[in-house]
Amino acid sequence: MNNHEYLKKLSLIAHWKFSREEAEEIIDDYKLFSADMHGDELLTRLGKPSQALVQIQSRTRYSLWLAAFLWMAFCMIGLTIELFSFAQNRYWEAFLLGTGFIISIGWFLKTERGYVYKRPLSKDIPILLLIMLAAICCEWWLFREGNCSSSLQYAKFFRTALLCTGCTSALAGMFGLVMAKLRDRRWRAVYTAALTVLANSVFIFSICHDIHLNRTLQGWWSVYILPGGCIAAAGLFAAIISLF
Repeated sequence: MNNHEYLKKLSLIAHWKFSREEAEEIIDDYKLFSADMHGDELLTRLGKPSQALVQIQSRTRYSLWLAAFLWMAFCMIGLTIELFSFAQNRYWEAFLLGTGFIISIGWFLKTERGYVYKRPLSKDIPILLLIMLAAICCEWWLFREGNCSSSLQYAKFFRTALLCTGCTSALAGMFGLVMAKLRDRRWRAVYTAALTVLANSVFIFSICHDIHLNRTLQGWWSVYILPGGCIAAAGLFAAIISLF
């Protein structure tokens, strides 16, 4: 392991365990300390990158971050489980969606208050956000088109599309969450957008299995505009806040 590889691993661990400002101060200190050292010498004097940070890390702060991360991951996993369930609970889904938004925004607001990024916003973030917006629009379009068709084949296709979209967004959301901690907090917008897509998939899926649904009534779908719009509006609001 050379000096560059050692500092790279140290940087990842520092950003994962500390706030961004603290992590950068630690990395700068280690860069000065190791300027004339080789990787083997660093390993001898400091130990592995994870060992080098043990003595200065705060277990309480790190435990709080792990708790926040696990809950945000649980919100994503919980909604994914709901997507595969035939007995969705909309109050529980709203709780997972709401707390996922609040914690993802609140945690970085608390730990990175006043921190200003010198680098511009990654181009991948708006691209992913646009893809997720398109996914929501496509889901509702397919849902609307499907109600004009009684084809069992179309119903299977629509269910598969919802499951694939939901699972893909869950993976994208977890990626965004990890990137928000390791690279740039603005990646949390990807997490909030992915949570929105997943919640939207679950909501549409629950409509399709609603035993009280009567498609023979004119304008039957209008009752779902308000809750569906609330999910989209909440996700849009959370994503915009997350970009700052």
